Amino acid sequence: MAKPTILILIGHYLPGTLTGGPVRSVANLVDWLGDEFDFRILTADRDQGDSAPYPQVRAGEWYSVGKAHVRYLTPCRTSVVRTGCGAARDAA
Repeated sequence: MAKPTILILIGHYLPGTLTGGPVRSVANLVDWLGDEFDFRILTADRDQGDSAPYPQVRAGEWYSVGKAHVRYLTPCRTSVVRTGCGAARDAA
C-alpha cells in the first residue's frame, strides 16, 4: 500500500540554514514521519538572501533529501507575482 503524500510549500529548505526555525522544523517533521508519509517539498533553489542558487541542485528537478523528495525552484517559479522574470529564466 502506498504511503499518503504530504506536499509542503516552504520558502527555503535544506541545504539552506539562514532561515533557521522553519527549515529545522520541517526537516525534523520529515525525519520523524518520513517512514509513514511520502513528503514532497517545493522550495527555492537558494538560501535566504542569496542571489545564486545552490551549486549542487538544478532548478525544476526532484531530489531525495533525507526522507523527502524536494523540488527546487527559481525565484521566478516561487513568486506569485512574476515581475521582472524573463521567459528563459522562468522555463525551469
